Amino acid sequence: MHWQTLKMKKVIIFSIFIIGLIFWNNFFPMWILSGTYVSNNPEPIIEGPSSIDTLVLFKNGTFKNGAWGSGDFQIKGAEIEFSYEYIFGKAGYHTSIDRFLFVGKPRISLNSDLNYYYKKVK
Repeated sequence: MHWQTLKMKKVIIFSIFIIGLIFWNNFFPMWILSGTYVSNNPEPIIEGPSSIDTLVLFKNGTFKNGAWGSGDFQIKGAEIEFSYEYIFGKAGYHTSIDRFLFVGKPRISLNSDLNYYYKKVK
């Protein structure tokens, strides 16, 4: 009887841990996301950086980088949407945010098939 109670407690603790990891991987408030990111793409990406690039996200919801210049961004759960001005008017880039193995620094996806992303460096 005692070992069943102990086993049930372990299952509950493990379940809470897994739920916590899933929540943490989808929780990206401004104080976590703001900072400097560097891309890992060695070749051009459509509507993205043409080579390794730096992206700076500011706490006021604005950004600057080499590919898009300056603009605004909005966080929607585990997704981020950039909007910026370019030669033909207003443009945008919508992508996802994740963490390596649920616990690493935030990464902003550029191309998930090629595993290109912006990784937070500070």
